[in-house]
Amino acid sequence: MQTLRTKLYRLTYTSYASRLFNRNTLSAITAVSRRNNAKTDVTGLLVYHDHRFFQVLEGEEEVLTRLMMRIANDPRHRSLNMVEHGQIKRRAFTTWRVFCASRDAPKLDAPGTFALKDLIPVNSDLRGNDPEVRLQVRRFLAELRDLPSAAAAYGGGHVRVGSR
Repeated sequence: MQTLRTKLYRLTYTSYASRLFNRNTLSAITAVSRRNNAKTDVTGLLVYHDHRFFQVLEGEEEVLTRLMMRIANDPRHRSLNMVEHGQIKRRAFTTWRVFCASRDAPKLDAPGTFALKDLIPVNSDLRGNDPEVRLQVRRFLAELRDLPSAAAAYGGGHVRVGSR
């Protein structure tokens, strides 16, 4: 847990899935990640769509460094790109959340798991409370080539990603 002397850090990355994930694989990944992140006081969000990952992780520097090394060496990721890393004054997220729009997504009724359409509205609180993080989420969503069809699959219709 964070103490008064512990400095908070945030890292954000994108990557591509090296292979197709089915519902069981994604469910297993999110269950293990949720458990491990809770134990180490890591907050943030993970977005998976169209074989792409976008993840924001917040916590102690040493914890995030170890976690990022595991992710970088995980054969399920390729083309890992660090978007942001550095010290922060406060967290943008209170928990670790997962967003998916794939038919192979983990069950959306699992704790902390949301449909991607919930992240799309520009004023969605699920984007976090930090303006820079909200901008990073917006930029990632704007890169997704079939976001409108993904949102429609969950009843969201064609939506604008917005400017935040």
